[in-house]
Amino acid sequence: MVKLFVKVIVQFFFWKPSNWRKGFKAKLASQLYSIAIRRRAKSCGRNLLVLGPGVNVTGNTTIGDGAGFGKRVKIFGDGPVSIGRRAVLAEDTVVYTQVHDYDNSDVLPFGWGFTYPETSIGDYAWIGIKCIVLPGARIGEGAIVQAGSVVMGVVPPCAIVAGNPAKVIGWRDIDHYNKLKVAAGEKPVEAPGVRGQESGLRGQGSGLSDERLDDVFCSVFSVTPEEARTMTYKGHPAWDSAGQMALASAIEREFGRALSPEEIYRLRSYSDAMKLIGVRSQESGVRGQESGVRGQESGVRGQESGVRGQGNGVKPVFNLDRDGIAVIDDGREVSYRELASLASRAVEGLEPHTVKIVRNKQDLSTVALFVGCVNRGVVPLMLPDTMAPELFERLRSTYEGKPTDSELALLLTTSGSTGSPKLVRIGRAALAADNKMSEVLFELDSSTRMTMILPICYAWGLSVVCSVLEAGGTLVMTRKTVMDPELADVMRDARATHVAGVPYMYEALDRFRFFDGDFPSLRALLVSGGALAPALRRKYAEFAKGRGIAFFEGYGQTETTGVMTTIRTDVHLDLIGSIGKSENGGGFRVEDGELVYEGPIVAMGYAVCAEDLMKGDEWKGVRRTGDMAKIDADGYVTLTGRASRFLKIFGNRVSLEEVENLVKDGFAGAGCAATGADNDLHVFVCGVSAADVEKFLVAKLHFNATVVKVHVLDSIPLNANGKTDYPKLKGMCS
Repeated sequence: MVKLFVKVIVQFFFWKPSNWRKGFKAKLASQLYSIAIRRRAKSCGRNLLVLGPGVNVTGNTTIGDGAGFGKRVKIFGDGPVSIGRRAVLAEDTVVYTQVHDYDNSDVLPFGWGFTYPETSIGDYAWIGIKCIVLPGARIGEGAIVQAGSVVMGVVPPCAIVAGNPAKVIGWRDIDHYNKLKVAAGEKPVEAPGVRGQESGLRGQGSGLSDERLDDVFCSVFSVTPEEARTMTYKGHPAWDSAGQMALASAIEREFGRALSPEEIYRLRSYSDAMKLIGVRSQESGVRGQESGVRGQESGVRGQESGVRGQGNGVKPVFNLDRDGIAVIDDGREVSYRELASLASRAVEGLEPHTVKIVRNKQDLSTVALFVGCVNRGVVPLMLPDTMAPELFERLRSTYEGKPTDSELALLLTTSGSTGSPKLVRIGRAALAADNKMSEVLFELDSSTRMTMILPICYAWGLSVVCSVLEAGGTLVMTRKTVMDPELADVMRDARATHVAGVPYMYEALDRFRFFDGDFPSLRALLVSGGALAPALRRKYAEFAKGRGIAFFEGYGQTETTGVMTTIRTDVHLDLIGSIGKSENGGGFRVEDGELVYEGPIVAMGYAVCAEDLMKGDEWKGVRRTGDMAKIDADGYVTLTGRASRFLKIFGNRVSLEEVENLVKDGFAGAGCAATGADNDLHVFVCGVSAADVEKFLVAKLHFNATVVKVHVLDSIPLNANGKTDYPKLKGMCS
């Protein structure tokens, strides 16, 4: 009170007469309001300025010298919050400091436990009117938050942010800012390294980082900032070719510039990304050195046994006693008879009718081990080499070395990403039938040279391998992906005639204008493992027809070993959308709207434990596909959606597949995946605004907007098979 009395006396004698009444009243009010704030706060610096009533802080609030609060500023919760020197929080700003611990609650929807992440507002930061600062936000020194923004995560020093969530829209004049700091006797802030249109890059050279780029990496790959800065393309399980596309899209959205194909090709490490975001928007290339990571080394690296296997009475599936080149790997040409020798040595000592895990390295050694296992009667369990150690160990301990039924030829996972012990059991007869059937459907022969960008640990990729070997053709093995510009050189050097892929690969190749290049030997493009967007399907069909090459679309499932049917879309432009019709001994029918396939390539059944490996054929050649379909008078089948992917919206049956196609056709280049429950449609999109999609779907579907919820993601999550990860999206709906 003594201090207050002295200040009032000083005010009375020294305030300018013209402003005496107004100034005295404001200063007195601020001092009175600040008394309550000082009592509540954990600590408070000097010269606190409170410009109106209704201000509330907590007992865990630390306030620096000269901080200012507007009317009705509220800080809620028991979490720690620090407000820097001379930081200003304008009126009606709200800061939250605690979050319901819903992940560890014992009741729904969230329980009453809390977490308390630290929230900080830096020196000289300026928070505009009616902003919301969420728990754990870190607002850097000198940052400006535009009115009405919602702040979460990190705001870099001297950044100007706006929106919900707040994004960087500009930067303060750092020279002017530092001039004022130096004049006040303070140390200048480190320059963000950004001017105008440039990104948040903080400098040149190695060892540096960017907080916005950290956020991008963390959101795309679910890693910590420390892990993000050491990541390299293919050096981390999540950063594969699908992850590369997701990262490129996220960088484009965060930093507001389109990346050229060359820039995406050269994005191979965190440091590459740092160089990339430091390039002005009108520049087209990245001038930094490329990362040294360019995929795994090729060739056969394992030790080979010197003893060849002996015959064991098992009839071989693959005929390797023939002329011709079986495999080209990193320039090495391996004949069929040489492959037979490598395969024999690879399985020396393995017992027939037992399980051998084969980790796919996408090279000659993997092909040799797989072929050797099948021909010897050993049952290969195909797994990706990038599988997490704990998931691999789960499968290894369950199945490795276990005895099997004599007719079992192959085991494939139903989920390579989760390491689920549920496997598909494929019989020797089904494998042999699929080899021959796919050879015919895709018109393969001994002159075929297939570019193997497909992982051969999954059904579609493995089916391609088997059918090429059945035809006496050549496998062009490569660790290059659709994200590697060197893939074109691999194809040209090997005189590749065919490329097989899944939809996201063709989406990437289209974006990079890959096939605009010169590939004189190219004869056919093959796609399966999902459906291309209708517009892109037509684009590839017309491209193939114009180039005089074939464009095959296949329809298959792991449970049917390979493809059940194909259609040459370049020939049947009028049938775009159809999957084809019954082929080569297999047949389709529709039961209760669901497509049912009956044929020789259907698997024997599932295995969920070692004991199931001894079971015989449970499915007897019949597979209920789970796809809804219709068959026209000419026998052509058109899928209308998944049986399990329909919702009832106000009593109307809605196909989630149709919703996805509507969005992809309505917004060129947008990614989309739909899920949800009855009367609760959730649509996940990337590359387009939620408001635009919601308005579009409400108009197209004629539903009330309350049942359509649109979420914007950096990328649509994919599982290890390269397909949309619907279970993950389902879990995000809440």
